[in-house]
Amino acid sequence: MVSAVALFLVGCGGSDAQIYGPDEVEQAFGNAGLPLQRMPSVGAEQPAMGETSSCATMYLVRSRGALITVSVCDAEADAADVAPDDSMHRSNVAVETPSDDPRLRERISRALDALEG
Repeated sequence: MVSAVALFLVGCGGSDAQIYGPDEVEQAFGNAGLPLQRMPSVGAEQPAMGETSSCATMYLVRSRGALITVSVCDAEADAADVAPDDSMHRSNVAVETPSDDPRLRERISRALDALEG
């Protein structure tokens, strides 16, 4: 019976990945000198008929002339789907910026690392 329960729990896809909430993300980015501004919801959570996005919590921040978009998703896989190849993400948080400024990328990395700490 115990092994059946263990197999059931493994089969349910139990994950060790930490899922971060909007408050945690706001605090981590604020502490890194990147205060986030939450975008109002204008239906972004429904990108297509009958389809919903789990990445509806979005923020913007401008730093050194670069616009940074931060998405907080419901699941890690969704953040990876939202993040283009050159973006940064941690668990369920995706960060997009066109800037190659190493100082800015360091601040973003510091904010993402703070989520783990």
